[in-house]
Amino acid sequence: MEAQHARPLKSGAPERAQGLLRPGTWLVKPFSQGTHQGSSRRGSGGLGGAGLSGAHTSRPRLTHRARRWLTTLGVLVACTTAVASAGRWGNAITATPAGAQMRTFLSTALPMRHAPSTADPDVQGWGMAVAHLADAREAYRGDRAEGLRRLKHLYVETSDLDLRDHILGLLVADAVETWPADYRGWFLGRLVPVVLHASREHQVPPSVSIAQAVLESGWGRSKLTQEHHNLFGVKAGASVRRVMMDTREHIGGKLRPSQQIFRTYGGFDESIKHHAALLSTDRRYAGARQVWTDWEEFLETISPRYASDPSYPRRVRAIVELYSLDRWDEMIVNAVLHDRQVQTRRAGDIASRESAAAGAEG
Repeated sequence: MEAQHARPLKSGAPERAQGLLRPGTWLVKPFSQGTHQGSSRRGSGGLGGAGLSGAHTSRPRLTHRARRWLTTLGVLVACTTAVASAGRWGNAITATPAGAQMRTFLSTALPMRHAPSTADPDVQGWGMAVAHLADAREAYRGDRAEGLRRLKHLYVETSDLDLRDHILGLLVADAVETWPADYRGWFLGRLVPVVLHASREHQVPPSVSIAQAVLESGWGRSKLTQEHHNLFGVKAGASVRRVMMDTREHIGGKLRPSQQIFRTYGGFDESIKHHAALLSTDRRYAGARQVWTDWEEFLETISPRYASDPSYPRRVRAIVELYSLDRWDEMIVNAVLHDRQVQTRRAGDIASRESAAAGAEG
């Protein structure tokens, strides 16, 4: 199980901070540990709840500008860690040319000036993609909305995983300016890149997944999340990796104390990917998969099966709207459609080659 208590990030030491972090670790020491008091779950193999923790520890007195700078830098480090685990960089990123570029990026804290990572020369359209990325960064400096539009379009179109990782880092670095300069911003910055990767793979709305993680884990502060890396309160089902914990279930219209068996994970990335796979394959959510391109309808469809708390969809919706978590939903929908078109085209090319080969042999 990966380490969970990293030292607080210090100003002016991005390289040391990057060396402390590994995929699946937090950037800050978790806050208070609470019991699960959120939405309850139906079914032995269902998803269990971990409620919001109300406790809050005091922070050192810093100026607003200092807190904003530290939060921005911390989220950039979090994005680096997240995309390294979700993409092809791996744990050796700091020893690569891309790692050197990322260290330069972190030391300047300028999210739109980081050069793209080195890609394999065999990747189709790499040079064109880099040119488009340069155009998008230039557009961002003059027109933020246009720059973001171009970045999202490039994320949809490119097949290079390193470049996708880089673009997600830029998108999250932009979003951090709209998030609170505290543990909430750190939590979102750590989650978003991995959630977006999983959403594209499994075809689920990222806004709902991010908001569920916030609600279920209490911004990453619940005991289940801190000790067992379970961000979504997923119950154990048939898994042998399990732990029994106190929670509260909605029974007979009332919230009552209960003990439930939850699944444990080796890291937060594993929890995110498994949650996305559950929503995209479990038969209980088959109806929701038909409307996954509309996050509100998707949420309404899964809620009666996902949670017994009648207020669950309202609580998740409030989080999505408060932090504008649906800002990437359309991008993921377009990416999935693009991936399908690419797969269809490749299948057609293979069939054509096979047919031509059979004709030549005949």
